[in-house]
Amino acid sequence: MFTMTSNVEIGKYEKIPVSSCTWVNSIESYTNRAEIVVPGIVTLKKNNYSDNNLAETLPTSQVFTNGLPVVINAGYNHNNDLRFIGFVATTFLKDKRLVIKCEGYSYPLRKVVISKSWKSVLLKDLLKELVKDTPVKVSPLIEEIELKNIFFKKRRATDVLDYLSKKCSLTVCFNNEELYVGLKYTQTTDINGDEKKPIKFRVGYNIIETDNLIFKDNSDRKVSISVGEKDGSKTVITSGDGEKEEINIRHIKNSAFLQKLYRDLMKGKTSGSYSGGFTAFAEPFVKPCDVIILEDDNYKLEKGKYFISEVEGSISTGGFRQSIKIDIKLSDLN
Repeated sequence: MFTMTSNVEIGKYEKIPVSSCTWVNSIESYTNRAEIVVPGIVTLKKNNYSDNNLAETLPTSQVFTNGLPVVINAGYNHNNDLRFIGFVATTFLKDKRLVIKCEGYSYPLRKVVISKSWKSVLLKDLLKELVKDTPVKVSPLIEEIELKNIFFKKRRATDVLDYLSKKCSLTVCFNNEELYVGLKYTQTTDINGDEKKPIKFRVGYNIIETDNLIFKDNSDRKVSISVGEKDGSKTVITSGDGEKEEINIRHIKNSAFLQKLYRDLMKGKTSGSYSGGFTAFAEPFVKPCDVIILEDDNYKLEKGKYFISEVEGSISTGGFRQSIKIDIKLSDLN
């Protein structure tokens, strides 16, 4: 028998009783987020105190304030996994309950302002400059990517992350407290370069609903990358026939990495496979960048390994669910 269990921690308080709890972790955004709903009034007691006269009753809005660290662990039968880690971003009262909006480790970067210019800088060194004096760590998976002629004046660290995503077409995301910037589909290996072990999902067994899982064939799309130069000239990399999409890249001049970036972007835009999402039970535990195997004995889904781009979890009186968004079939990477 499976019993839903959780441990929600906010600040110094543990095992907080919640009315509901949701979270979203994604590689499509660097802002992981969660929402925790608790009663509007809470009774606080020190550990090991059984005398209610020693308890203090307070509005939860006075207890759970902005900036407090948040950890959500959840699972079955007290075998809990880390589902979310971040900070309280804002709170408000609704229907006599306190709604606590949380943000992942992008939250402390919103207070960081940078003014700096580089003729040449490695991406990981730029990121180290952004995260210094914060609890954010730079992922060890970041490649040696050189950026040319890049500068920022009185810009928030999150503005810099937006810039790297939009102007350099790099994936920017957090794995808990680790900041990753780089190619999207290389995260299917661990730090040692070994392929991640795939996790199996089967329709009718641990998959509840597949309504949002659809097959898309984008194999006839044509994608080109153009690299802008100071003099206005462009270097263009193009492949494929059919519908054309142009992506402009700035600050990255290394041709070998541009070819890798092109292949990375093209796979996400020209693959033909299942995409979208499905709803599953809370186990097996998965997170973005994990690899899964989809099986359906009735409809013979496109069997194979798929790449997870987003996981949304929820705990409520209705049970414990996770909505899993897949991106491409990994065989398309070969």
